[in-house]
Amino acid sequence: AFLPKAVEKLDAEIRALARELIAGIAPRGHCEFIEDFARKLPIMAFLKVVQLPLEDREMLVRLAGTIMHGTDKAAAEQAQGQMTAYVSHWIEERRANPGDDLISWIVHANIGERAINEEETFGLVRLVLFGGLDTLTSLMGFIWRFLAANPAHCQELIREPELRRTAVDELIRRHGVVNTARQITEDCTYKGVQFRAGEMIQIPNALVGLDERITPDPLSVDFRRPHVEHAAFGSGPHHCPGAILARREIAASLDAWLDLIPEFGIAPGTVPELHSGASNNGILRLELSW
Repeated sequence: AFLPKAVEKLDAEIRALARELIAGIAPRGHCEFIEDFARKLPIMAFLKVVQLPLEDREMLVRLAGTIMHGTDKAAAEQAQGQMTAYVSHWIEERRANPGDDLISWIVHANIGERAINEEETFGLVRLVLFGGLDTLTSLMGFIWRFLAANPAHCQELIREPELRRTAVDELIRRHGVVNTARQITEDCTYKGVQFRAGEMIQIPNALVGLDERITPDPLSVDFRRPHVEHAAFGSGPHHCPGAILARREIAASLDAWLDLIPEFGIAPGTVPELHSGASNNGILRLELSW
């Protein structure tokens, strides 16, 4: 109930922020898209939704990067500890001084007939924090990589801006970045494959959007698909609480980018730097030029 109202209120602000960031980039003729845009817009919009200090942005982005993409185990554990302390501080602050923000709603939520407990509160606040810090940045990286490599699709959206609303979910379907990793709790066999207790299994959510039984010619991007189905935001009780915000941010970014930088491509002599992990896949570096 809270998030749609909050996002509606933020929509104009998100659009203004996206246009301001892109207007600052456009005259340069080039950018490193992840650092110059994709890491900035999502976290700034998210911090507004949860009413946390905007000056915490750089620190949070650094910690999330170390936890999600770092290769130094000790550094990742230290960053986890810092993030835990940060989340715990704001949970306690909003428990004592509730406001009209997402963290306050979580802290004071009821699950059925009982109040949300400490473990559930921490887990959910941490989940929405990481979603705002990392996942949307990764998704935007893949979308802009696709558009940079496929100028005909950009021109289609410029000629027919009414397609952009459908385009958002079609681009998300094609480039879903989230992975679901789980630990096997007991020995079992499924379709002839043996699974042992303690082993890890990872299922990329993107496979739903790429299933030809659901989507004809799934590797192609078609902005005129009559029905777009994917699990990029999870499903059922695991559906992403930030899906509404993510779609709005991508739509606002597409509108501003195509208005101000209608023709662009991957910078000559560069190759996008990709990564994969237990929670999501992403792009660490994407050089664009126009």
